[in-house]
Amino acid sequence: MGRRRMVVTLDETHDDLYRRSPNGLIMRYFICASAVTGAEFLEYAPPPHESLMTPPHWHESSRNVSVSGAFGSEIKIKLGAICDRGAMSDVYPGILTDVRRGINNLPCIGKLVVPAYFGDPGWTMTPQEATEAVIAEFELFNGPLYELQGSVVPKCFGLFVGQLFPTLGVNPKNNLMIALIEDVGSSVLPIGAPDDDLAQLPENDKIDIIQLYKRLHSVNVCHGDFSARHIRRRTNGQLSLIDFERSKVLGSDSLTREMREVELTLWPQTSIGRTTMRF
Repeated sequence: MGRRRMVVTLDETHDDLYRRSPNGLIMRYFICASAVTGAEFLEYAPPPHESLMTPPHWHESSRNVSVSGAFGSEIKIKLGAICDRGAMSDVYPGILTDVRRGINNLPCIGKLVVPAYFGDPGWTMTPQEATEAVIAEFELFNGPLYELQGSVVPKCFGLFVGQLFPTLGVNPKNNLMIALIEDVGSSVLPIGAPDDDLAQLPENDKIDIIQLYKRLHSVNVCHGDFSARHIRRRTNGQLSLIDFERSKVLGSDSLTREMREVELTLWPQTSIGRTTMRF
């Protein structure tokens, strides 16, 4: 089965926000041009839920991010106004429809990255390194995080690659990468609480956070960016971790240091100070 094609549209109720936002104007141009030219926006690799038994095996050849080739069933994503920014990506709320998986109008998150932007002065990585970082996060979801999806971490619905300016033809320098991730709710902190004031959380929430990190570390993944903004509360009350742009598979020493940082942040009165995370 070929890679699937994704069609991207904008939620027109946010039209005024797109017009006022420079980033939104870029998105408007991309989506309108794509609709006119029929530019292909293709799946990078098989999505994580193709097999219910084992995640797919990744080969170096799968790192091809060309946007040409055959495609299978179509996916539709409607993006709202930008809602957040990560270390590398701009984050948009979305509504996902994927007929093959029986998904219809499911709220999700679209993480958008234009690797070429990282060639500008001031960035600490190159466009190639940015591309590899996006793929590395996606492969974590397909590998060690696979069995944790839907609980400890969000479900990952796929990584797709298109052209930022499709009217200019296919050019890797114009690649736009979109990762589709489950929406796992808002910050664990109550509205109005100081940023990163995790020590004020109820004891049961603190214990749940420790359990999240224990399960994450059980598959040897070090999150690498412990912060309240990366701990979310689902609508059913359960907690989940997000944003694995800085995560790595590491050894026990690094995992122990990260757990110590989590503990000292949740219960600062039990220690002299907070440790600094180092890989």
